[in-house]
Amino acid sequence: MKSINILPTPGSNYKRLFNWFKSLDIEPNLTLEKVDLASPTPLILPGVGSFFSQIRWIDSYSYMREVLLARSGLTIGICAGCHVLCKTSDEAPSIDTIGLNVFNCNVSLLTRLHIGFQTIETNPMLHNPPPERQKIVAYFCHSFGVPVLTATVATYSVPMTSNCSPALYSAIIRKHNFCGIQFHPEMSGHYGNLIMKDLINE
Repeated sequence: MKSINILPTPGSNYKRLFNWFKSLDIEPNLTLEKVDLASPTPLILPGVGSFFSQIRWIDSYSYMREVLLARSGLTIGICAGCHVLCKTSDEAPSIDTIGLNVFNCNVSLLTRLHIGFQTIETNPMLHNPPPERQKIVAYFCHSFGVPVLTATVATYSVPMTSNCSPALYSAIIRKHNFCGIQFHPEMSGHYGNLIMKDLINE
């Protein structure tokens, strides 16, 4: 059985993720231990919560930022966990609130709450995807979004005003062993399960 580590960030959805991974026959482990965070076992940075609170919590541990950035194993940030992988956020404009800066970008405030199921425009993980992975429908719930970057491997659109075209944002970003997922795979049904299994099994 595959295993993963989950960072139990206060106020996040780590308990929901724990139960979801169990349902996928992936053994989850909630841990703050330095040896676990540094291991090659895939690590999940959970969603829900704010950029400010998650970064301040990470930095409350003297070792954590350095250990997270030095990881060689797969690191997946989900929703707010994805934002933590970025440099800054409109959610916490203070200059002393700096994210992990794996992705050198600012997470911007959307014009409206983006909630519900939506099709991702490009396949995130496979170069020659089978039909069931060519159109991914995912569940979103967020007010801040990651812009389209060179690291973007999947996008979604957010409706603007009636006079403007929808704005494109990153649904999935990837840089080496770091992956940020804006949507909630644990709430995206069949497609969310496929994406996570593809990642964990790569």
